[in-house]
Amino acid sequence: MAWIEGVWMSQERPAPKTKRRSYAPNSPSEVPTAETRRVQKDADPSAHEEERWNEAALIARTLQGDRTAFDVLFRRYQDYVYRIVYGIVGNAEEAKDLTQDVFLQAFRSLGRFRGQAKFATWLYRIAVNRATDAVRTAQRKRFLPLWDWMVSSASETADCREFPEVETTRGQVQEALLRCPLVLRQALVLRYYNECSLEEMAEILNCSTDAVKVRLHRARAMFRQVYGVVCREEEPLASETRSEE
Repeated sequence: MAWIEGVWMSQERPAPKTKRRSYAPNSPSEVPTAETRRVQKDADPSAHEEERWNEAALIARTLQGDRTAFDVLFRRYQDYVYRIVYGIVGNAEEAKDLTQDVFLQAFRSLGRFRGQAKFATWLYRIAVNRATDAVRTAQRKRFLPLWDWMVSSASETADCREFPEVETTRGQVQEALLRCPLVLRQALVLRYYNECSLEEMAEILNCSTDAVKVRLHRARAMFRQVYGVVCREEEPLASETRSEE
């Protein structure tokens, strides 16, 4: 089974204003990994409840007219939303604008948030829907820069040559993801960009966890197949280059 890992794309950005502003992901090395954050939380069980309480308080304050409270939520989730949108639309400038749209929609719809799901899950659903609508409206595929996503577990495939672990290039991974259908790309982005759980994905994609499992299975299988094709397509070019040296 092929596993894909995403890297952090983060940058400290100012609080949202009435007009759009430009920002872009920062160096992944400057952002703590998901595993680091998970270990820190697990070391302090009260951290989970405290974080959720703080979040609930921020939402309540926002609904009472405190804009600075929503600024805190924006800074907390901007990178997660950006990664989701960026991974789906594949265009940095468009992702910046769509990220602003997602938070604007969230701000306007916050009164309808009932807390039945986590705020992050609710927000990610808005991000997925907004980005998906943008792709469908454009009616064309866009280049999907996936940076350092890596293909592993090559030995589990029928033909290990399809997944040269060490020689995997960013371009090949990008091209393979670009060729995957949008609905499968959504699943890969949520699972490996934002490390969403199956339950969170079900909430975001508005389907059952069983449906998520099936979609992920199809997405991984499709990625393995397409990635192998991409690698084989590039083999003749690589051979010609070596022969000319």
